Amino acid sequence: MKKNKTPDEIKHLKKAKDNNEFFEIYCNLMKKYFDFSPRVHLEDRLLKIGASRELIEINREIETAYYNNTAIDKSIIQKLKAEIAFKNGKK
Repeated sequence: MKKNKTPDEIKHLKKAKDNNEFFEIYCNLMKKYFDFSPRVHLEDRLLKIGASRELIEINREIETAYYNNTAIDKSIIQKLKAEIAFKNGKK
């Protein structure tokens, strides 16, 4: 990823029209950057791969909203973007 380049998935998350679309994009993003599938893996997988506490909290918040059919707070996108940047060695 180029310096200061926003991943396409982040751009798509911002444009998601509903929870289903958001969650689908989120799942693909997590597979690509963290080798984690929210649909398949349990949270312990995040712990095993050494995910940050912040990423675990992001995942909980998104999954809770999705499975409870409440609106996903899109302000979480910035936190997710920061986690991707950190994973890729950028702060």
